[in-house]
Amino acid sequence: MLELDRLIHLFTKKLAAIRAGFSSSGLMGKILVLASGAVASRIIGFASVPVLTRLYTPEDFGVLGVFTATVALILPLGTLRYHVAVPLPKYDSIANVLVALSLILLVIVSILLGILFETVGTVLFEVFRIKELYAYRWWIICAVGATSFYEIMQFYCLRKGELRPIAITQMHQSFLGAFVKIGSGLLGFQKYGLIIGQVLQQAGGLVRLTLNLYKGIRFRPGAFSLKRLYAVAVRYKSFPLTRLPSQFLLIAAVQFPVILIGSSYGKEIAGQFALAFSTLAVPAVFVAQTVGSAYYSEISKLGAGRVQEVRLLTIAVLKRLSFVAIVPLGGVFLFGESLFVVVFGSDWRVAGQFSQALSIYAFFQLLATPVMHALTVMNKNGKFLMLNLVRTFVVIITFYSGELAGLASSDLVLAYSLGISLHYLWTTYVVINLLAMPR
Repeated sequence: MLELDRLIHLFTKKLAAIRAGFSSSGLMGKILVLASGAVASRIIGFASVPVLTRLYTPEDFGVLGVFTATVALILPLGTLRYHVAVPLPKYDSIANVLVALSLILLVIVSILLGILFETVGTVLFEVFRIKELYAYRWWIICAVGATSFYEIMQFYCLRKGELRPIAITQMHQSFLGAFVKIGSGLLGFQKYGLIIGQVLQQAGGLVRLTLNLYKGIRFRPGAFSLKRLYAVAVRYKSFPLTRLPSQFLLIAAVQFPVILIGSSYGKEIAGQFALAFSTLAVPAVFVAQTVGSAYYSEISKLGAGRVQEVRLLTIAVLKRLSFVAIVPLGGVFLFGESLFVVVFGSDWRVAGQFSQALSIYAFFQLLATPVMHALTVMNKNGKFLMLNLVRTFVVIITFYSGELAGLASSDLVLAYSLGISLHYLWTTYVVINLLAMPR
């Protein structure tokens, strides 16, 4: 009896320590550091949009939306997702090899993309119904390279617990992107202004994060030999084998709608959807990824052996995200159309209608995206792949069924939002249920 009381006391004390760590200097502190950069960068980005909508047409935003979607679809190939494993190894020497491996793969992939675009680019862009992007093919490669490089540096900083540089670079990125886009529009370079601004936005802050990497890695003879690179690549082979297709499916489910709407309803409607998506869903993803980065940094230290603690942190994250998201997204659901007309101008009324439907999607996405990192820590990459496969299937079926049925664009966006919301709800349930299972 005394032993049982002692165990209960120790367990209660441990739970209190976890909650205290979350609410003070632990996970919550990390989230606040990253969130400060995320919020500031979104304020800068959002403040620039009313100016941009008066400098650029819906067609211009349509091209930007398709460009961004195409870059996002290619992006997982940049490092074959090896950079995601950087926070996991116990020893820094292995993590450093993962960084080197990711950088080498990025160079190789960039060269191969250049060769591919120059040899069969015209056919390739025609087949995927994005021929308007052929003129921007080299900008696509630049965007993929800059974004992948930033992700490598970001995950290295997460490993080291250096979250402040990430927050600062997020603000630099938004400011640089907004400055270039507005400046290009004022100077009359509407054709390339949005896209060049987007590429430079992805490259912002790279110097700062790279200096962190340079200071942290010690270059010893043989540290990055081909033998070590091969050994580490084999050790973490599950990332290209399962995480790569999973990530591709995840991104495809997010980005396909812009491409499919553009090909079915034209660039103007694609521009309206792109504005609604970038104003609503993209910030939701941004906040979710910010919280998810801090969450991943924390649970990767706990590991799969401390599943109960991971579960407690997961539930705490879900509660706080629900509380934060319900008011702003509820406001968009009720008044989105009127808000868009006031903020962006009367030409963007359709985007406001789209935003009302997408607010449902954004809420459930905000909850599910961070907690999916638990699947990585629990070594459930196969389940992660399955969830993303189902999600992509839902998107494709929704859009092609809607097109065959002749749905209006607003009805199609609503059907898409509801379908994906149900999938995110199911995903969250799967993660919580997995963490509740005895190990």
